[in-house]
Amino acid sequence: MTEYNSKNLLSADVPIEKSDEDSFAFTTQAKVISDHILESFKLAASLVFGINGPWGSGKTSMINLTLDYLKQQNDTEEHIVLKFSPWIIGNHESILAKFLPTLEEKIRMNGLDRKQTETL
Repeated sequence: MTEYNSKNLLSADVPIEKSDEDSFAFTTQAKVISDHILESFKLAASLVFGINGPWGSGKTSMINLTLDYLKQQNDTEEHIVLKFSPWIIGNHESILAKFLPTLEEKIRMNGLDRKQTETL
């Protein structure tokens, strides 16, 4: 007979941040995504991908694991990562009105001045 252990039955609906917290084997998939992203940088190619799934299926955890792996692999810090959650904002116009200033601020925080960002 299995002993009762509440840790096995309940867990908080909180996204994980690191691979040592991964109970669902997302780490392998996150590494594959990270490797594709890094390879696209080498080829100077653009890359678009999506993570789709129902609420609570681990989408944010997958993003967090992917970003963690990218940080481990990219020692030069030459790329800027902007985490942006459009689902909480609303319509298309509101998303753009929030995203573009957020992107500009993130770029400036990483060393580009206004003149350089005007060409983006």
